[in-house]
Amino acid sequence: DWLSLLKELYYNLKLKWERGEYLDFLMRSFRFLEAVLRQIAEQEGMNTAKDKKTKFLVFFQAIESNTDLKDFLATQTVNGTPLTYNEPNIPNLLCIAKWMSHNRNPYLQKIVPYLDELQNLSALRNNSLPGHGFAGVSEEIITQKIEHPLEKMREILDVLEIAQENPYEKMKNLIKDRLQQSLGNF
Repeated sequence: DWLSLLKELYYNLKLKWERGEYLDFLMRSFRFLEAVLRQIAEQEGMNTAKDKKTKFLVFFQAIESNTDLKDFLATQTVNGTPLTYNEPNIPNLLCIAKWMSHNRNPYLQKIVPYLDELQNLSALRNNSLPGHGFAGVSEEIITQKIEHPLEKMREILDVLEIAQENPYEKMKNLIKDRLQQSLGNF
């Protein structure tokens, strides 16, 4: 299920950070942000899935049918350009989360600033090797964009009420117990 995947992604991010694998951390951060924003929109009843024939028509229609949301999005810009909400990309979903935090789900007010900070990593991701460029990535470069990224991601999970049990630690302990049982049989 989605919540389990997001929890696993968080612990994978943590592992990449601890190992100094900052490019991998950056790529997974982008996925974490997108997944959280999609989940927030889905909880609002918006379909963010892409249909083979109609693409994101259902998403667009959901916005068009909500006058308050549509009016709010009309005031938003991305890098000085008016927002277009024809697909559920990160800028659109982040603006929807901002609108929701003020109008429907005040609990989101606590994490929207963190989501906004995580979005600051998008330009870095786009300019790095897996994106569209050759920019280097390091702990220092990432923390210039967002301080304590893992703490903020954990807070996001807490607000979304996603259990914090580390699935990797759980698996490690299970394997360890099984090995001890097996070795004890010799």
